[in-house]
Amino acid sequence: MKKTFIGAAIVLLLLLIPFIVWLAQGSEPLKVAIVDKTVPSENYREHKGLTWVLNHNRYVKEDESDYLADADYFGFMPDEAEKDYEIRGVEELGAGYDLIYLADAYGVYEDDLPWQEAKGERSELIYGGLEMAEWQAIKQQVMDVGSDLVVEFNTFASPTDAAVSADMEEFLGIKWSGWSGRYFPDLAAGAEVPEWIIQNYEQDAEDWQFTGGGFVLVEDASGEIVVLSEERGDIENAGLHVKFTELGQTAFGLQESPTFDYWFDINEVQGQTEVLAEYEWSLGEQGQAALSERGIPETFPAVMHRAVNDAGVYYFAGDFVDVEDVPSFYQYGGLAKMRDWMSFGGNDSFYWKTYVPMMESILAESSGKGQETPSQVSSAAEKDGISYPSRVNGEQFEVFEDGEWKEFTVKGVNMGMAKPGTFPRSPARNMTAGSRRSEK
Repeated sequence: MKKTFIGAAIVLLLLLIPFIVWLAQGSEPLKVAIVDKTVPSENYREHKGLTWVLNHNRYVKEDESDYLADADYFGFMPDEAEKDYEIRGVEELGAGYDLIYLADAYGVYEDDLPWQEAKGERSELIYGGLEMAEWQAIKQQVMDVGSDLVVEFNTFASPTDAAVSADMEEFLGIKWSGWSGRYFPDLAAGAEVPEWIIQNYEQDAEDWQFTGGGFVLVEDASGEIVVLSEERGDIENAGLHVKFTELGQTAFGLQESPTFDYWFDINEVQGQTEVLAEYEWSLGEQGQAALSERGIPETFPAVMHRAVNDAGVYYFAGDFVDVEDVPSFYQYGGLAKMRDWMSFGGNDSFYWKTYVPMMESILAESSGKGQETPSQVSSAAEKDGISYPSRVNGEQFEVFEDGEWKEFTVKGVNMGMAKPGTFPRSPARNMTAGSRRSEK
């Protein structure tokens, strides 16, 4: 009996050690703003992978509570029980963030809602795309406050306005080709490929008769669809290979990555933007010809970075944080590493082996910088690309401080040329009196 009790106590202690290790880490406040406009249902798959990383690494909000995937974000907030939704707009963002994460701006369409009967076609947009005012507010915090920024696909593609996309591309130091794509394990109609893709393809080509795995590429402006089929020999291996450059290996401590199998976009870097990781196709001759005909490269950036003043700005050219399931608990030291070891293939493998360690490095960098002092908060508002620190509002002067307009009273003294006690237009006989008055 005594041996049984001791054995049970040892097992219990072994189970508790990872929890104790997690507690011993100590929590650290980190103010993170998550923007996700693509939340049609309550699974929160476009950003819950980020909140899990934050909580597992013991980053907490200003009130020292954990991050909640169903509440701590800006964007579309569905209520499936009430068959309704709310929108927490980016205009409510506020200021002083250590990190801003643009997870997805594709948005929500009517047929995406779980309480609507899906027709398989692109329905009416309810909410989506990034507005210029929203983007300018985010950009200003990066430039003035030093907030780090992570932007993911799909943020500047449709339905975001072209003017916003162009400004984002210039700021990020990238140029989007207009092409996006995804690997599908089964191209057969009625499987995973959206109906609108099949309809677009059949408008310009023959009937959709694909089966087996392959890539579907979509050109945003024209709607052209290109299919790279495994069965046809267009591609030799599934998924996009991800290879880290020397800069990426240094930044993230990663040497290799599983293939990426979800939505991505095709870009090139400009200016001072650095490539930290690259995508690489595994193509047959027919696939190479199809890409070459459309000017699509066989190797293109997957992770990009540039420095903006004191901020780190990253672009992930894929739906990296989009993950179906994460553990319901995070209070377990070493759990992320265990899942890394236990993951073999699929998008989950990319999440644990690549996304999680990358984000841990970025979060540590944001945390290490600490909070900026109030004097570093933006001292100028921005509209249509023009910055201005003051304005006249009705009959009142106002100045822009700490992210908001505040009334400002101008105090002054009318110093004429006359000596006190004399006629106003009588000039002073010497400069000494005027000099003393100005010093006071």
